[in-house]
Amino acid sequence: MNKLLSLLLAAGLGCPSEPPDPERVLYVNGRIDTCVPGAPPAEALLTTDDRITATGPRRTLEAQAHGARVVDLGGRTLMCGFVDGHIHPEPLGAPAWFVNSPEYVSDPTHPQHPYGPDAAEVLELVRQRALVAAAGQPIMVLVSVAYWASAGQDPRAALDAVAPNHPVVIASWGGHGLAVNSAALALAGFSDGQADPYGGRLTRDSTGRLTGYVQELAEVPLFQTLAGAFTDGDLVTHATGYAQAAWRTGQVRGLAIPFMVSPTRGAGIYAQVPGDYWRMACLLTDPAQDCQPYRGETHVKVFIDGSPDRCEALMHLPYVSPETCPEDAPWYGFANLSTLHIDLALMRVIGGEGRLLAHALGDGAVTLFLDRLEALGGPASRWPQVTLEHGDHFRPADMARAARLGVVVVQNPTHLLTVPPLSAARYAPAVVAESEPLRDLVTNGVRLAFASDDFIAPTSTWLQIQLAVAHPFRPAQGLTLQEALDAWTVHAAAARGWTDLGTLEPGKRASFQVLSRDPRSTPVPELGGITSVLTVVNGATVWSNGSVQAVSP
Repeated sequence: MNKLLSLLLAAGLGCPSEPPDPERVLYVNGRIDTCVPGAPPAEALLTTDDRITATGPRRTLEAQAHGARVVDLGGRTLMCGFVDGHIHPEPLGAPAWFVNSPEYVSDPTHPQHPYGPDAAEVLELVRQRALVAAAGQPIMVLVSVAYWASAGQDPRAALDAVAPNHPVVIASWGGHGLAVNSAALALAGFSDGQADPYGGRLTRDSTGRLTGYVQELAEVPLFQTLAGAFTDGDLVTHATGYAQAAWRTGQVRGLAIPFMVSPTRGAGIYAQVPGDYWRMACLLTDPAQDCQPYRGETHVKVFIDGSPDRCEALMHLPYVSPETCPEDAPWYGFANLSTLHIDLALMRVIGGEGRLLAHALGDGAVTLFLDRLEALGGPASRWPQVTLEHGDHFRPADMARAARLGVVVVQNPTHLLTVPPLSAARYAPAVVAESEPLRDLVTNGVRLAFASDDFIAPTSTWLQIQLAVAHPFRPAQGLTLQEALDAWTVHAAAARGWTDLGTLEPGKRASFQVLSRDPRSTPVPELGGITSVLTVVNGATVWSNGSVQAVSP
């Protein structure tokens, strides 16, 4: 009997083993910004495993932290980590497919290529690449307003003439709008005479022949087919590299909104990325689509309209130079979804199916979306589960409505640089002058959160804070530093329902950053140079430059 007991114990089958002691870490000698609105800074922070235990006076926490590992912050600022709730991380295509650099595409002041290459330049780029590329290899060109204003009504025929044996994709640098040839249409499964897909548009002539413009969700089948050139391992590596770069800028969680991969493929990819950075939204490509939760969360993305460069943003006032837009003058842009389809998307929220992210860039799209919220009625407490993404053009009356309905506006500070030049090329000066509101939204009581809208690689979060405070396009619309920080932390987390993040309070995740410089003593033009010297996610260090070390035990 004793021999049997000994064997059982040796095999670990006897009495259950004691759980490991919790790991406790005490952070001292710094400024602890808990990100709790109105709360003063604390002297120390105590964590236990992956959770915040307490913040407060150093002596009080030292008395609670017997046996804890002590980390000396060296006088630095520790604050809650940023969360980025709007990312498009997958690459648009393989580097070998692109024939031009994106650097000048969105620059209206470029001496040779204001607003990118025009149609003649694009055709020459495609022709030259087709001469040397293997048959069937995709050819991709990034463009902006200059191409769309000069491409005419039948880009398919023009591209077929210079590259009949390659799928050719002329893509707006912002992701909204393509011009393609016959090979690319076939790759996407599109044929002459077919109807527009849900949420997208295909241009055609009077006979029903497709003329090559592919807009909004009609882009998805083509991009997901092209993404077949990447293995899942390729995309896992890319998503891992993105997360690692994001940690260096102080981010602790990001929401991927994939359109290069299906929800099923995306879930398999992001689940393999270490470090608990990624969550994933479901891009709604069918009104009856079953959006499965990812890691217990359901975020559904819809597009009410598009962007200005291809005349896709829905506006109250007409576009200038309408002859360069898809339809006859006057041209106001268009809605991607009917009122019925918008209502069906909102009914998902009413039915308790997660949260809805609605892209609305033009003021007409904002009005349409708020109209549908009001038409469906219900308590304002319901609509914080609905976020209006972007809102670059927002009429004052709609600001008051958004505040009354409780809708959160998620804006992207990089838009303050990139969208005004596009608006200037497409809208009357009076429309442009009222675009990109931040201060007015806050003054009207709208809950404002920030996210990056980044493609492929992350932009520094601190640079985006600098842009929000300085507001290079409309300085009077700039926020205070505290408002910008709130928009990237407590408000950003609340917008996505991440109640475990956004502030450093007991019970929440031990996810935070230690800063290279105190932002409150940093001049606004230098805010973009701040970095994280230590980023902790769920109690584990995911990034460190080695300057912050434990002093005991």
